[in-house]
Amino acid sequence: MGASVRWSMGEAVQDGSLPWALLLGNVLGCALLGVLVVRGDVVRRELVGLGFCGGLTSMSGVALAVAIDLDTGSPADAAVLVAVALVSGVAAFAAAASLARRGAT
Repeated sequence: MGASVRWSMGEAVQDGSLPWALLLGNVLGCALLGVLVVRGDVVRRELVGLGFCGGLTSMSGVALAVAIDLDTGSPADAAVLVAVALVSGVAAFAAAASLARRGAT
């Protein structure tokens, strides 16, 4: 189901210099995973975290986009994509987990 959502975002969002739909899916999936780690039980973490979030996020998509950038002579674009993908995913996870902790008390 997460992969279907990611595909739909790809159809709806126009990519520019960065694959915005791919990045959006990764950020949303990382944020949801941050909430699940704090507030979810084991079943929800595994079902939604690994299943839905695993389909929604796509490190392989980032790797493909980076490979294409490198093959087409755009190493700076590849480096920006790697940095944006990693920083935005970790930041989304951390922010959502922090908000979930505050809401849990």
